[in-house]
Amino acid sequence: MKNLLIYGTLTGNTENVAQQIKTLVEESAKELEIKNINQTSIADISAVENLLIVASSTWDDGLPCSDMADFLEESAQDLPDLAGKKLAFFGCGDSNYVQFCKAVDILEETFTKKGGEKICNSLKIDGYVEDEGNQEKIKNFAKEITQSL
Repeated sequence: MKNLLIYGTLTGNTENVAQQIKTLVEESAKELEIKNINQTSIADISAVENLLIVASSTWDDGLPCSDMADFLEESAQDLPDLAGKKLAFFGCGDSNYVQFCKAVDILEETFTKKGGEKICNSLKIDGYVEDEGNQEKIKNFAKEITQSL
């Protein structure tokens, strides 16, 4: 697969953003496959040819949601070399917490260590996905990604 977005979610907000990004990218005649982290394997990540987008909501004291945390705990050492691949990251959180969207930072650190190139600033959604400001951020993030494809 050429481009892949993988996400972890508990409440559905991160999945909602993932679906919006997929729609926006595909409106520009670009291909983007998305997968819940529960249905993602190391082989899926290895098969990425161009762009990998990784997303997770933040829970507890700045941790990725449980399904993403489980994947990282079990598979982080087995992640493939991502040299020559483009990377982007996003997540949902609540700025009332000290560790606002810390999961995004954890994802960045984990995946960029494998040699990929981060192509844009990470998207950190604060509060309700449907808020006008967040919708604008999602559109701008998708536009940046599309321009790099």
